[in-house]
Amino acid sequence: MTAQTGTWAIYGYFFSRASAWFFLKVDITKVWSDQLSSIECNYLPGGDGSPKASGEVFLMIGARADDKVHLKANATIEPNEPGVRSKVLFCLAKIDPAHPADLGAMTLEAGTSTVDAAGKVTLVSSGFSIDFHVFLAGIDENGDGQLSKDEVCLISDHRLRLVGQARYNSSLVIGTGIRDGFDALGFSQAADNMSEFLSPRIEGTYTPVEISANDDRLEHRVGLKLSSGCVDATAQEVVIGATSEGAMDVVYSYTLADHINSSLDTKRAEVAAFFADPANAGEESYIGSVAVAGTVDYGDHAALDAAAWLAFGKAVVDATCFFRVNRTTGKIDLASISGQQTDLYDWDYSIAGTDQPFACLQAGFPTLGDAGRVYKNRVELSHDVPTVIGHDMTP
Repeated sequence: MTAQTGTWAIYGYFFSRASAWFFLKVDITKVWSDQLSSIECNYLPGGDGSPKASGEVFLMIGARADDKVHLKANATIEPNEPGVRSKVLFCLAKIDPAHPADLGAMTLEAGTSTVDAAGKVTLVSSGFSIDFHVFLAGIDENGDGQLSKDEVCLISDHRLRLVGQARYNSSLVIGTGIRDGFDALGFSQAADNMSEFLSPRIEGTYTPVEISANDDRLEHRVGLKLSSGCVDATAQEVVIGATSEGAMDVVYSYTLADHINSSLDTKRAEVAAFFADPANAGEESYIGSVAVAGTVDYGDHAALDAAAWLAFGKAVVDATCFFRVNRTTGKIDLASISGQQTDLYDWDYSIAGTDQPFACLQAGFPTLGDAGRVYKNRVELSHDVPTVIGHDMTP
């Protein structure tokens, strides 16, 4: 028998009850985390969160409090007969990154599985690691209740990264050290944001907000207390006031200046028409406003905007810039901004370095500990913006 990579495999199986030779077809169509019992929100294909920086597609999954990974899957088994289904087993296997489809290079993990008449698979794995894992299916030829490599008939293409208690605990130590390091280096807003993630406020001490697992800003669909509707209705929003250091990091950033300048450029023709109108001949200035909205990525100027980049990464701005253009110079000589910047505070495991221990904590919440809860943050913006003074508004 040769294991097949993908969604199906054919296997010759001697079915003793009928004394006949059957060909077995196994197809795994969907895999999801059962970390939160009966909550089907973190799944493949299509439910793994926003596109990852690395381009990889995988699920981040934390173990339950029993330190075992609980998974479910939809499978089709043909022929779909009790005697056949009772012989079909599923397990996880750690792959060799250099040979991801090579069964011989995989490490099969211990666990138990069942599949019902509707094809719903329940798998509990006591063996796992953060390394990439895949789903395997096969026939329990020797009746020992575990798959061996020569019994495998299917290697699923659904990839998983798995976090247990030991990984979660070590990530908490590493994350705390990173937070302390940022604080010592003067990146106070980044350190404050990490503190909120490492030691979330207790429910009941804040006004709850909702975060949906379907929010397209969410890197991995973990780190939330999700309902069956895939919403965490008890999440927190942290407000960063206009006078805070974090707000100043945003307002004085080159990244926000670029974003404002791009918005200002849409007003060039309007400014030129104002100064060209004879009715405005006595006006020395044009006063106007423009919407400043959309995603800002502080990684665009990571070195220059290090404080904002480490604190917020990417965020969404929804604000208005009020500005004044001098007739003689054609340049901005006064500007202010009013509005807010919002963000989901979460992490992408595919980014090596700082992100990975925090992503592991996120995967382990709430079953492995309190650290790692995703939250919203909102930066209040009500400031002069000196970084756009001198921006040329001539056509």
